[in-house]
Amino acid sequence: MQAVQLRTRLALGHYEARRALSPATLPLYTAVHEAIGRGCDDKKPLVWNDDEQALDTYIDAITDDLRGEGRILRTVEDVRKALL
Repeated sequence: MQAVQLRTRLALGHYEARRALSPATLPLYTAVHEAIGRGCDDKKPLVWNDDEQALDTYIDAITDDLRGEGRILRTVEDVRKALL
């Protein structure tokens, strides 16, 4: 997430990576944002400075989503099926 947001900033002048991702990648990016309960922001990336926020809550939310076969896992499965 951080890498694509920083790359979008360099390429397009903002951090809103949804405008830079391919249609195949966008659902996974969106699913992760939904799992962690954070919307997308064009002015600031998800992680601005490591010392300004704990990443534990994001990691826990993603882990819970994957364990519960939530949106992230379903999105990855949809991509896998599309490649078959």
